[in-house]
Amino acid sequence: MRPPCAHPSGLLLRAFEQLALFSSKICATKSSSRARAHRGTPSNFSASGRACWTLLVASVVLFLGISGQAQAAGNFTWNSTLTTYSGNMSGNWSTSLVNATVAMNATSAAAATNDLTFTGNNSITANNTFAAPVYVGNITFSNTGNATTGTLGNFTLGGNSIILLGNITSTAGTTAIGDTISLNISLNGTRTITANSNHILTLSGVISNNGSNVGAITAAGSNWYITNVNNSFTGGLIQNGATNVYIPSFGSAGSNSALGTSANVTFTGGSGGLRLTSNTTETTDKTFILNTNNAITTSLTIDGSQSLTMTGNFVSTTAGNRTLSFQGTGSSTGSFIVNGTISEFNSGNTTSITLAGSGPVTVSLNNSNNSFSGPITIGNSSTASKSWTLQTGNFGMTGSNSALGKNGTIYLGGSTSNTGHTYT
Repeated sequence: MRPPCAHPSGLLLRAFEQLALFSSKICATKSSSRARAHRGTPSNFSASGRACWTLLVASVVLFLGISGQAQAAGNFTWNSTLTTYSGNMSGNWSTSLVNATVAMNATSAAAATNDLTFTGNNSITANNTFAAPVYVGNITFSNTGNATTGTLGNFTLGGNSIILLGNITSTAGTTAIGDTISLNISLNGTRTITANSNHILTLSGVISNNGSNVGAITAAGSNWYITNVNNSFTGGLIQNGATNVYIPSFGSAGSNSALGTSANVTFTGGSGGLRLTSNTTETTDKTFILNTNNAITTSLTIDGSQSLTMTGNFVSTTAGNRTLSFQGTGSSTGSFIVNGTISEFNSGNTTSITLAGSGPVTVSLNNSNNSFSGPITIGNSSTASKSWTLQTGNFGMTGSNSALGKNGTIYLGGSTSNTGHTYT
């Protein structure tokens, strides 16, 4: 019976091992004969003798190099609890990650399972000190707070950039905790970032494509932040699940921004959205693709006093009924100026508009070609005193495109008490 094929790396190792053994035998034989002839004077070695030893050394070097790469992948863990720290401390990946003596700059295929886990209950700044390129698989934050010392147990990942081959996840916590990735990340495809409850993630480094690979981010889980406006990844953001992604700005298509250079922002999952955290005035031409599950609300929220002008369109490329919610929070005084069109997948689907949130917001609907057929609801059912403002240049006619869509109905408040609300 023919034996099964061995893995290519194993065959190479065996081949170079045999080559090294064969070279050593020949060199030993030649050395012995020359020693008898020249009484052990190596300076009299012939050119063929020197070539023999060169072949032996090269075989050994190749053997060690390939065997080192074969061992490159592994699961590495940094447990901050196992080391005595006082307050916020710093450390290096090359010394603090268990088994990190294994090289992390192997080929991408060999490093696909270089999964990193950061755990423990001490606050640590962990710097990547490996030389580029550094390929990383999945990154998991399972750290917790320290009830005894009162420390939060946050990790900050800094240092040299990485090429991300897997996903980033934070596990759910019993107390609030936050981790920051400040090093630069190159995306080797579409990567999913999942921040679970009470465990916030912040990505503050520059996020880019890995060479010709189109990088994209799928947002899942709970709340997390993208803060760097110089991100250049081209695949865009895909919001999926009940996730709020906090960003300083939207940016423009083709230019670096927190959401990369893509012209599109896509919503595919549950009732999450994007939240603006800055107080600046901005105009964005990005297109918003509303492909959420049926009857799910997609929210755009202003946390401060930002005035956001939106010249891109709101579209749906899959069937389903959707709700687009413009929201304010707390004492925000922000405004949305919507100059692009708001449309639906086809006549059998409905998109509705709401003005809501825990704080005041002003929304201006200005495009007379809006074709959404759902109603507009101003306010929600909360009994707290709030103020929402809807502005438009014309009301239009029911059944025809207009700035307020085709429905012809505007609801004031939700289905229960509206005490203390102001509608304008």
